[in-house]
Amino acid sequence: MNKVCIRISAVACAFALSLSAGSQCLTVDRGSAAAVNAEVNRVYNETLDGMEHTLPSGNRAITWIPPNDSVREQIKCLGPLAVPAIIELLHNGHRSFGHYLTVRMLGWAGGPDIVPPLSEILSRPDALQVGLKREALESLAGAPADKALPVLEGFLRSEKNKSLIDEANAVAERIKTQESRRQ
Repeated sequence: MNKVCIRISAVACAFALSLSAGSQCLTVDRGSAAAVNAEVNRVYNETLDGMEHTLPSGNRAITWIPPNDSVREQIKCLGPLAVPAIIELLHNGHRSFGHYLTVRMLGWAGGPDIVPPLSEILSRPDALQVGLKREALESLAGAPADKALPVLEGFLRSEKNKSLIDEANAVAERIKTQESRRQ
């Protein structure tokens, strides 16, 4: 067991160092949708690759490792330009933990275009998607208040899960506080 934990830590550390060294937002041609798309895909795949490891048995496993600050900063630097590529990954990516990562990436990218895919996640009736809905609620804080608050209000009218209702209320309050500071 200890060998597995040490291996996971070593993989996480090595991965963090490689992404820190590879943070290249300022070198990405932000005027090229293809370049932005390629960078989003690189960050997505490298982040998920860093979560995979080989067990002593030889089997492959994946463990959720929260993305480090350099991943978040890279997507924030690309901003709303990254949203179309992230939405494409959200809809068509089939990697373990890929949906969680793309929902977080939408929040980091920010802007009004993140609202429709997050709203779609929040409207799903599947009670098994509580974790993904929680991520979507948090990511809505990256959207403009005038776009995010109506989605949160609609979610609060229809949601039955108490923990998600509490989370939605907390996010709404945070957005309102941020908005009042801007004015």
